[in-house]
Amino acid sequence: KLLVGGVRQIAGRRIEMIYAVTQLDAPHRVVFRGESDAVISEDEILVAPHPTRGDEASLLTWDARLTPKGLLWLSDPILHVAFQWIGRKALHGLARALGAKPSA
Repeated sequence: KLLVGGVRQIAGRRIEMIYAVTQLDAPHRVVFRGESDAVISEDEILVAPHPTRGDEASLLTWDARLTPKGLLWLSDPILHVAFQWIGRKALHGLARALGAKPSA
């Protein structure tokens, strides 16, 4: 079991997440799950050849499902907006690090 930790700032709150890889089909797919006292995160990353550039590039799809825990689910609409902002920020940071243009 591979564990990876990280600290995130979500809606002004510092949240430590410990992720465990739950499925691995290298180099095409990885699924991992993280949990804190406030939220559960289930992420899936898919890597495939780019449909028009073949071996020159890869198409990366990252799907993150975040589920608030406890009474935090009552603020789900507000958290949805915060998570969308975090997702856009992550997309642009990943694209910048890879020297690519974000597609969403």
